[in-house]
Amino acid sequence: MNDRQFPLVARRSFRSPATLLARAALLAALSGCAGGSFLNGPDSKYFDDLTENAVRSVTGAWHATSVPVTMEFALSEAAGGQVTGSGTMVDVAAANSVPITITGTYVKPTLSLKFEGIVYKGNPVSGTFEGKYESFQGIASTLRVTSAGGVVVIDLLLQEYSAGR
Repeated sequence: MNDRQFPLVARRSFRSPATLLARAALLAALSGCAGGSFLNGPDSKYFDDLTENAVRSVTGAWHATSVPVTMEFALSEAAGGQVTGSGTMVDVAAANSVPITITGTYVKPTLSLKFEGIVYKGNPVSGTFEGKYESFQGIASTLRVTSAGGVVVIDLLLQEYSAGR
């Protein structure tokens, strides 16, 4: 045998039964963490519960975006799912924002809103929105804008946000 080869030596480590039991108990405890196993991570129920807690209410600050309009508003949810709010909106063609009022309902997971005070392409209009609030991503649906000239459908994304951002 030359100096670069080493004989294979089997090492046996003697551990006390108390140490082995403590390690087994720790592994068993960790395998139940976060609704899943230690090796596999959290299960889908963990994420469902997390989302359920996050979208429990629609009360708070919201931002709505689309190509032709943006809106910033606050919603308040009362008992029974009645929703009211106010804020501002800007039509991409307008220089200034205008005040808007919002009424509607939140029957989990469906949020239905009516917007008053909207000005779209220089015309005063009202708008309705309905979508399912089931995700951290927000609610993607359509805003149906109604005026004397007819109905325009605008893709809209509503997202709840922290007012401090």
